This record gives sequence, structure tokens and C-alpha cells, in this order.
Amino acid sequence: MTFAPKHIVAAIATGPEDDTTLAEHLVDAVCDIVTRAGDDAQLTLVYVAPSEASFLSVDTGYTPSAYYQALAGILEANRATAGKTLAALADRARARKVRV
Repeated sequence: MTFAPKHIVAAIATGPEDDTTLAEHLVDAVCDIVTRAGDDAQLTLVYVAPSEASFLSVDTGYTPSAYYQALAGILEANRATAGKTLAALADRARARKVRV
């Protein structure tokens, strides 16, 4: 491989509605690239959560404090799910001898 990256970043969709099978296939494909890049190459998996600001224009009928409390609960649940999924995907990459 003429182009030998040392650090590869893969963005993973890990929300409650996302298909983890697709994320597993992505990790497998990226692991192939990292392996070909050499022993110094490293993989970083990232999940970018939506910010609270992206929901500000939604009219829910809730009072602002109730709305923000509900939103915070949803975002925290999504963050927890994403953390578990990313940990499992990192373990999958490590099983293929890829530094994560």
C-alpha cells in the first residue's frame, strides 16, 4: 500500500434505531485497512451525538423545563447505548489484533 495512514477514524452510527450489523461490517472493513497500513496504525471509533440545540426548534407543547428534562433523559440513554456499542465494536477490532 503506497498510502500508509497511521491513524484511521471511523464514525459509527450507534443510536437505538441504528443497525449494529452495519456498524460491525464497517469495523471489519476498517480493520482490513488498518491491518494493511502496518503495525503502527491505530483505529479510533467515534460516535457524534446530536446537541441539545438541534432540538430547540421542536414544538412539543411541554414547558421548557419539562422539555429539557425529557430531552436530557433521551440524550443520556442514547449516550449510554452508544458507549456500550462502541465498547463492543472496539473489542471486535481488538480481536482482529487492531490497536483501538
